[in-house]
Amino acid sequence: MTQNASEAYVAAVCRRSFLSLWSYPNPQGKKGKELCDLLVVCGQDVAIVSVKDIRPSDTADVGVRVERWMKRALDGSFKQIAGAERWLAEQGAVTDATGKRAVDLPPLGERRVHRLALAFGGRGEMPLVSGDAGAGFVHAMDERAFDLVLGELDTAADFFAYLRAKEDFTGRVRVVMDGQEEDLLALYLLGNRRFDVPDSTTMLVVGDDLWSGFSQSEAYRARRAADQVSLFWDTLVETHVRGLREGTAYALNELSPTPTLYGAEPALRVLAMEGRFARRVLSEQALDLVGPSRGRVRARMVPSPEQPVTYVLLRARDGEVERDQMVELMARSWVARDRHRENPTVIGLVLGDLRPGEPVHLSMLHLPTWTEEHASQAAYARDELGFFSQPIWRRVDRDEYPAA
Repeated sequence: MTQNASEAYVAAVCRRSFLSLWSYPNPQGKKGKELCDLLVVCGQDVAIVSVKDIRPSDTADVGVRVERWMKRALDGSFKQIAGAERWLAEQGAVTDATGKRAVDLPPLGERRVHRLALAFGGRGEMPLVSGDAGAGFVHAMDERAFDLVLGELDTAADFFAYLRAKEDFTGRVRVVMDGQEEDLLALYLLGNRRFDVPDSTTMLVVGDDLWSGFSQSEAYRARRAADQVSLFWDTLVETHVRGLREGTAYALNELSPTPTLYGAEPALRVLAMEGRFARRVLSEQALDLVGPSRGRVRARMVPSPEQPVTYVLLRARDGEVERDQMVELMARSWVARDRHRENPTVIGLVLGDLRPGEPVHLSMLHLPTWTEEHASQAAYARDELGFFSQPIWRRVDRDEYPAA
């Protein structure tokens, strides 16, 4: 199966935003045929993406030109998406373009399917309206809208949260678009990542100046500047993705006494599920541990702002044996699990000098049920081994829009 330029572009944008963990270009369907142009699987969310690149005809009649373009650019996508969804309803896993089993699908009863029809080539002249195409809600976007949305919502968590909110909102409120997709996105971001309208609203006209006003505001510029530190978290994930692909990314988990590849991927997916704001907060804590506080603080417990997860950040010391680091990391994770009982998952990271390409060591402790025996193990690590025996608690408050 070969990709055309538009399909390759979409796959590259998604890899840039979601990494290869989530995106599967040209997966195989029935009898090895191409299922869709791109499939994204992230937790319970599954996005089926169809891409068409159609140039408008040369006919002088505007109505005929629009009708022909819509039929070629959208009708084909709707049909492909519906067929892919029917096929996936009977499958438990995704097969990639090479025929290899790529990733398990969430159970059908828990699966949230999102349909994206990307219609390129219209030069901004063709009307695109998202809505129910007869087999479920379809997000219709051109290349400009797709690039802008993925530029703003450049993590899987943020992107899928927007799709879910948009589907719910347009399902209960009639939305009339005077503006473009970016104006709807501005409404969502201005409402603190939700469509903040009164419950009595039955119809809403989205103007064409929301995005321009929002993107030029002081608060928006301040948020973009504050988010720069969050790229550190992206680097952590990307480094480990590369290590996982090359067979050098290992992690401990509660089931294995030695680092394994099996332990790395689940832990890595938890890291990658953090949204942009959460990555900002977590990056600040990690960089502070290996920066100004270096030499004084050995480790930190940091609850995720968005997930039921606690992170244990351990600062590496020169000359330490890797295995000793990992044993300490797991022991501290037991204490963290006991301290933050609301979070069933603890991810540990050993942070060294953070040189480019340097491996980042991981551990994962996932115990949905916390028993007295577990609490005793945590108490031993805390009281006998001294890990987090006298923690100093700090409350960290951050605004997504610092200037607001």
